[in-house]
Formats: sequence, structure tokens, C-alpha cells
Amino acid sequence: MRDVEIGEVVSAIDIDMLYEEGAAGPFLPVVRNVRVDRLTVGRARHAFFIRGLEASPVGGVSVRDSVFRGVAEPSRLEHVEELVLRNVVLEPGR
Repeated sequence: MRDVEIGEVVSAIDIDMLYEEGAAGPFLPVVRNVRVDRLTVGRARHAFFIRGLEASPVGGVSVRDSVFRGVAEPSRLEHVEELVLRNVVLEPGR
């Protein structure tokens, strides 16, 4: 994803593998190699809400040249490997 502007959102980047049956389903979900460039967020409860599975962590998430304004709460990261932030600004909300 690149060159996206978001006004207001609960989680700017939301990857949640604990949906439906999660690890109990017939196939283990896999999320890898997610790249976000030049994302601008006006207001968000969380900049990142990423929940992988212990048996299948989210890997290879790269965020570059992005600004998250009005961040109200800390990000939630569970079972995440290789989260790379380059030239990323997180500004707290008021």
C-alpha cells in the first residue's frame, strides 16, 4: 500500500489473525511481507494493531515515510516478527 491518507480510524494498520476459527481452522493463516509507504493518518486509537498466532507470527511488515497523528493508545503487537519502521512519526493525541 502506498500514498494513502486516512482521516480517523480505530487502528491505522490492522492485521488480526484471531478471526473466526484462527489457529483451530483446517488451514493455518499466514501473513508475510506487508509493505506500507507514505501513509498519513489524521487520528487513530492505535497506530498498529497486529495479532499473529504463536504457530504463525506475522512477519516482514515494513512501514516507511509515514505519519500517524492523534494516536490515543499504544499499539498492540502480539506474535509479530520483523516489524521495520523507517522515517515514521507517531504523534500522540490530545
